[in-house]
Amino acid sequence: MNKEISVKNYFVYVVRYWLVIAICAVVGLGTGLLYAILSRTVEKTSFQGYITVGGVSTFFGDVGEVTEGQAAIYDKVKSNLFSAMTAYPLRVKLYREVQNEWETLTKNTENPQSAQKAFFESFGLWTDGISMYVSFTQEYTTYKVDKLRSEKDAFSEKIVNRYLELALVNAQAVENYQTSPILDKLTSVQASEQLPSTEELGMDILKGCAVGLAGGAVGGLVILLAVWLIDRRITSYGDIAAMTGQRLFDVQKGKLSDKACPLIDCEMGGKNALLVTGTEETTQRLSELYASYTMHAGYKTLLLDFSRGKDSDTFGDYLGGKALGDCITDENGVAVLHGKNSWTAVLRESEKMDALKKEYGRLVICAPYYGDGSLGVLTSVTDKAVFAVDQGKMRRKDVLYMTQEMQRDEKYLGAAIENAGKSFVGGNTYVLVPAEE
Repeated sequence: MNKEISVKNYFVYVVRYWLVIAICAVVGLGTGLLYAILSRTVEKTSFQGYITVGGVSTFFGDVGEVTEGQAAIYDKVKSNLFSAMTAYPLRVKLYREVQNEWETLTKNTENPQSAQKAFFESFGLWTDGISMYVSFTQEYTTYKVDKLRSEKDAFSEKIVNRYLELALVNAQAVENYQTSPILDKLTSVQASEQLPSTEELGMDILKGCAVGLAGGAVGGLVILLAVWLIDRRITSYGDIAAMTGQRLFDVQKGKLSDKACPLIDCEMGGKNALLVTGTEETTQRLSELYASYTMHAGYKTLLLDFSRGKDSDTFGDYLGGKALGDCITDENGVAVLHGKNSWTAVLRESEKMDALKKEYGRLVICAPYYGDGSLGVLTSVTDKAVFAVDQGKMRRKDVLYMTQEMQRDEKYLGAAIENAGKSFVGGNTYVLVPAEE
């Protein structure tokens, strides 16, 4: 027996549990707000400068076609120059000059090793073609004041310019293959320039709230969808209608009332023996309500109670030959026979059952489902059957097992449901559309 799945039922389910959506949305809103506040909207600003080494003609003049020997000499000179200008000790020397200022600027005064590591990670040095490049990149968050931004920018530019000075001094100390100083073989130093800033990680507060709110609501919908799909309760009458009949006589959030009784009686169609089955307490309640209703409606009524709550077995006494009048007890104005396990003798004593049907205008058989085979026996001696379902206790599979034990679907009138929680989204009627041939 499959769960009845439809967009309408899911929508009703969501509306019933709107508080889950609201809570998830609020949690999402708070998460988005917190993320927007704590996340850093980072901008990185770089300053860059370079030194260009002269070409071959700088060293050899206009000599026409360059020989392999001249090219080799030039490559050696350029390599020596780049090695001199990119030597690691230069960076260490530069850091020592600006260490105090850098630690103060980055608020890293208590951890010199961490400050030094951050400095070298911000420092960039590489060669490309005939140029040696140096850059220094710093980041700052958008909510920092302009003063701090200016201080960082000024520091970055200072680092680039100072390194270019140190690189030139170091290059002068390198011997060249020619007699002239290396400095004469270099072009003038390009002044450092600020590169465009790039915005990275983070989001503003309004965007964070909007994304968090939407994400929380969607998350709530997904959670409810998963819960709804795995919910094995009878969430709509369509879940059990194919097994119990096409009529839902009543649904109550609490205990069943006698509202279902006249509807059930109308469906009897001239028959007089009605079997009521389901969870024990709900079966007893509906059986007593229907017996009381029919008695007040002018029918001579007898209630056969096969629930396990009574010690007496007056129905067994009747089947054993005792006079009916001596076996019947009056309970709240209704004539009652208690059966316990005497249901096993019903088929053997079919004549006495027929006598009861003739004697009474309404014979109500209270037969809770125990899984002991009693329903199959009792259904065979009744005319119609109604299911009394406690949604809080009974699952769809329980109804399936119950109807399989009875195996008399032509007798099923429908069901009445009590203790229906928010998960029950079915209406008061269920129409089974005939399948197309």
